[in-house]
Amino acid sequence: MSSTRAHTLQVPRLPVAPEHLGPFRWGRVAGGILLTNDAGEWQHLAEPDFRALLQGQLGAEHPKWPELQAKGFLPQTWVLARTSPW
Repeated sequence: MSSTRAHTLQVPRLPVAPEHLGPFRWGRVAGGILLTNDAGEWQHLAEPDFRALLQGQLGAEHPKWPELQAKGFLPQTWVLARTSPW
């Protein structure tokens, strides 16, 4: 006779500030977080930096900020890119 057990897995939700983010997908790769977007750009972040990015706490003083901005991972970049006449 076999018995069936139900198990519950609790997964913490990360706080997110969507107004500070551009559109991207992410996954865990090589001990960090790999971000990709529809433009084919990618960026590898350490987990603490990824959490700060999600929460809108990764500021312009962060060393990865220029790369994230240039690659369209921040909303300021993609809004300007969409409206640019070039």
